[in-house]
Amino acid sequence: MTKHKALETGKQAAKDGPVAPVLTSKQNIEKTVKNEKNVDKKTNSSKQTEKTIEQRIENTINTAVGKKTNTDKKRIVKLQVLGTEKEGKKLVLAWLNADDNLSNQMIRGGILMDSAKVFQSLFELPETEEVALVWVFPLVDVYGNSADEPVLKVRLTREIADKINWDSFDHENFAEISKQYWEHTALAE
Repeated sequence: MTKHKALETGKQAAKDGPVAPVLTSKQNIEKTVKNEKNVDKKTNSSKQTEKTIEQRIENTINTAVGKKTNTDKKRIVKLQVLGTEKEGKKLVLAWLNADDNLSNQMIRGGILMDSAKVFQSLFELPETEEVALVWVFPLVDVYGNSADEPVLKVRLTREIADKINWDSFDHENFAEISKQYWEHTALAE
């Protein structure tokens, strides 16, 4: 058998040493397609691991206060991430469903405690410059109709958040230190 014939069949005499088998054109195409798919998988997986700032913020909020409320509502109602005058810095606007509790005062206290958790977590992200939280809860009007309405709004800047010692912060002080603070009169009842 000649060396040339051995290469065509993918076999080689032991005396000439090992030779890789020659692939047919169909086998070459299949191998190339398989390699391209592997490259695409690697590219897609790296894209999936690189989360957008919006996804990172959503994950941060969900980690801080849970994906759902204690009434099984989705925690995040609406989330907006906007640019600021500072390059690369973001303003986060989050509408969140609040947890229910035994009294309106306890609902309010829970909202303020959850606000502290969310603020602390979001300001750990270097892109976060300012955060505004709007807490939503079902309210019943004079006709007996229930609708989810804003019950508390609180807004902090990074400058304010950097001054807070979160380990000993009294969440009742949000009204005094926030850039903006508002609560519905129903929470005081």
